[in-house]
Amino acid sequence: MKAKHLFHVLLTSVMLAATAGLTAACTSNDDNPATPSGPSESVIKEKIVGKWKGATQDGTELTTNGRTVLTFNADGTRTVSTSRFESNTNEYLFRNKQSGTYAIEGSQLKNYLDTNDGYDVAIYNIDVIDDSQLAMTMQNLNPGRKSVYKRVTADYSEDIIGLWEVTEMTGEETYNDDNARLAFLADGTYRYYRKDDAGEWQLVSTRDVEDYIVDGDWVATRWQEAGGEMKFEWWDIDEIKDGQMKWSALREREDGTRFTTTFTWRKVEAPAGVEAVDLGLPSGIKWANMNLGAEAPEDHGLYFAWGETVGIDIESEEERVFDWDSYKWSNGSSTTMTKYCTEGIHYSYDGHDYFGTVDNKTELDPEDDAAYVNWGTEWRMPKVEDIMELLNNTTSEWTMQNGVDGRRFTGANGNSIFLPVTGYIDGVFLCGLTRYGHYHSASLWQDCPWSAQLLTFWEKMVYPDCDLHRNMAYPVRPVQYPH
Repeated sequence: MKAKHLFHVLLTSVMLAATAGLTAACTSNDDNPATPSGPSESVIKEKIVGKWKGATQDGTELTTNGRTVLTFNADGTRTVSTSRFESNTNEYLFRNKQSGTYAIEGSQLKNYLDTNDGYDVAIYNIDVIDDSQLAMTMQNLNPGRKSVYKRVTADYSEDIIGLWEVTEMTGEETYNDDNARLAFLADGTYRYYRKDDAGEWQLVSTRDVEDYIVDGDWVATRWQEAGGEMKFEWWDIDEIKDGQMKWSALREREDGTRFTTTFTWRKVEAPAGVEAVDLGLPSGIKWANMNLGAEAPEDHGLYFAWGETVGIDIESEEERVFDWDSYKWSNGSSTTMTKYCTEGIHYSYDGHDYFGTVDNKTELDPEDDAAYVNWGTEWRMPKVEDIMELLNNTTSEWTMQNGVDGRRFTGANGNSIFLPVTGYIDGVFLCGLTRYGHYHSASLWQDCPWSAQLLTFWEKMVYPDCDLHRNMAYPVRPVQYPH
C-alpha cells in the first residue's frame, strides 16, 4: 500500500475561492456600482466587528481548503487569512492575517487589501448580518457571487502551541494513527515527527519549510521537502479542551465528490503532580519537582542512555543492556559515534582523535531530549550551564525525604527541590543506587565525545561531572526555560 502522509494534499481540478478578487491580479473598471438595499449602515458597522470564516459560496458549502478568515476591527482595519489555489496566478496563496482596511457605505462593504502593488478594492453588498451570519453579494470583480460567512468566537492560536500526538482518525487518505506527532511552536513554525521501528519519535528532517497559520478555529499548514514542491493542508479546529484537540476537514475528490476526514490529538505534557519550581535563579529557569517518569519527588524515575528517549524502570522486569552495541548513536563502540561527535582532544598521540562521524553537535536536539519527547515542548533536559547556575545560586544539604537519601537545593527565595540518590546502570548492573546522585545534562563533553556531562553528588560533595560513557543510563530532572 502506498505510504500515507499526515498532510496529504488533495488537489482538485477546480478549487473554490472564498474571496476571489481580493488579489492584485483581479481588476475592474466598475468603481461605482449601484447601491442595492440591505441592512442599515449603523447595523452593519455594529455587527461586522469580529472574526468571520467562509462557509458557503453560491449556496455550496466550501471545502476546508477554500475557506477564508476575515477579521474586522472597530478602527476600520481588517485582516485576511487564506491558503488556497489562485487560478489567476496558477499558484497557492498563504496569507497569515494579511492587513488591509475596509469601509461601510450604506449597505456596501468595501474591502481594501494591502498588497505589494498597492491597494485593491472588492465591493460587496451586505444582504444579511446578525450575531452569527454574514451574507453578501459581490458587486465588482465577480458580480453576483454570493458568499456566506459564519462568526467565529474561538481563538486557538495560543492553545495549539505544544506537542501533539494522533490518537484517532476517520475518513480517507489516512495512515497508522499512532505514528504521528506535531509540535506547533510560538514562532509560527511546526515540526513533524514519526515513530521509528524501535518505538522512538524521530523528526522528519528532510523539510526546508514547515510553517502554519491559526486564525480563529481554522489552521493551515505548508511544507516543502528539500528540493521538492511546496505542499499545503487545511483543517477546521472543532475543539481544544482538556489536553485534547479535534480537527475536521471537508475535502473534494478529483471527480467532484466529497468526504470528511477527522483527527483527534492528545497533548504531550507532564503528568499530574509535576510542578515547575521557581528557585529565583538569574536566568528565570525553573526546575521540575520530580524526575522524569517519577510519581513523587523522592522516586528515581526512569533511566535513559544519553540522547535516547525511551527509558526503563529499574523496578520493572524490563530487560535492557546499556552497552555500545545497544546504544542508539554509535555503531558498536566509543570510536564510531553517528551523532553528537566532535574531533576530541584527549588520549591521542597526534593531538586530536576522531570518534565517529563528526557533526560538532554539542547539545541534544529536541527530538533526542527525553524531557521534551515525554513531557512536551515546555520542558528540556538541563544544559551544563544550567547545572552550574543551580549550584552557584542555591544552597544544598544532604538530607532524607520519605526514607530516601538525597540533596535539597534551596534558592534565595526559599523555594527548594529534592534530588534523590539514583546511581546509574552500566550494562546490566545498577551501581551506587543508595549512595550517589547522577543526573543527565543535555550537553556533550566536547573533548571526549563518547561522554556527556552530568550533575553528580553524594553525602560530602556536589559538582558537575561527566559520565564514563554515553551508553550508560542515568535519570533526568527536567527544566523549564522562561518564555
